[in-house]
Amino acid sequence: MMHFKFSPKILQRLGEELVPNPDKGIIELVKNSYDADATECTVELIRTSPIGGSIIISDD
Repeated sequence: MMHFKFSPKILQRLGEELVPNPDKGIIELVKNSYDADATECTVELIRTSPIGGSIIISDD
């Protein structure tokens, strides 16, 4: 597993400019898995209700 750290300002700009909607961002990540020939893609929602928590998208 790889971990990356980014400046919060960079992440905010990337999010606003590339994916204006969180739902579309998740769909795009899943589509990227398919494009990379992954045989499995998992989307985990961890403590996302109420607002907060984590979304983990992983593939092979």
